[in-house]
Amino acid sequence: GLVGRSGCGKSTLLRILLGLAAPDAGAVRFNGTAIRPGSLRSLRDYRRHVQLIPQDPAASLIPRLSAERNVLVPLIRLQAPEPRLEIARWALERVGLDERFWRRRPHELSGGQAQRVAVARALALRPAVVLADEPVSGLDHELRDQVLDLLHELSLDGDALGSRGKPGMTDAGTGMTDAGTGMTDAGT
Repeated sequence: GLVGRSGCGKSTLLRILLGLAAPDAGAVRFNGTAIRPGSLRSLRDYRRHVQLIPQDPAASLIPRLSAERNVLVPLIRLQAPEPRLEIARWALERVGLDERFWRRRPHELSGGQAQRVAVARALALRPAVVLADEPVSGLDHELRDQVLDLLHELSLDGDALGSRGKPGMTDAGTGMTDAGTGMTDAGT
């Protein structure tokens, strides 16, 4: 994980890692390929392997679409193989949202449920890496614990990198680096 004070560059680093912004120096490489900002078409393969859980899930969900359809959008745009609907439903079930929630629109979901839809959307492509930008910042303590537990469980199935705005917050990944000082949890 990555921690640091507000304004130290955590979200900027995530934008660079997602290919949405270019670094001032150096390069981001994935499987030997340089990742640079570009069209969806040029980043399609990369986006299948690297997904984001946004800081504000409610703002990232399409209001007129159901939870199920919100999870389907990246599957369609990134040309995931069929059966896409079954994949979307699998992802929703994986985060604890059964068929009672599939047809609900974002405004009909609680904050924790909307966050779970955002997690399901990131997981649906079964990416190699999941980037999370303060994934629990707007949730109360109970929901925060539930989402962190879910992310920890899911991180056991693959790689996860998250950014958190407050040092000391439970780490859902395997290690932490302070974005301001460069110090790791190992003290280096």
